Amino acid sequence: MMHIFADLLGLVGIMLATLTVGIAWWAFGQWLRRRGYGERLDQLGERADRTRRSMIRIIGPLGSLLVGAGVAISRAHPFGSKRQREVWSNLQHHARQNDRSKSSGQQ
Repeated sequence: MMHIFADLLGLVGIMLATLTVGIAWWAFGQWLRRRGYGERLDQLGERADRTRRSMIRIIGPLGSLLVGAGVAISRAHPFGSKRQREVWSNLQHHARQNDRSKSSGQQ
């Protein structure tokens, strides 16, 4: 029982630390904006958005590979149940539809 309490306390501690770091970054950004660096911060944010979008284009196909690997593993008799195969098949179907809608939207 004490082990579970310690694990839960550790998880809450990590969550509070993450929240604190996030608030500190926000406050730092607000401080920089008050000092007149708002335009440079906006430029930095636009650059970060462009980089994020390009990384999504690069990493996106990796998601399809992971879904394919999950489907293959769930179809192996000792590793998957009928329900898992259905879930993976549905996920694969939705991923294909999403890819088709993106490709038809870009043309």
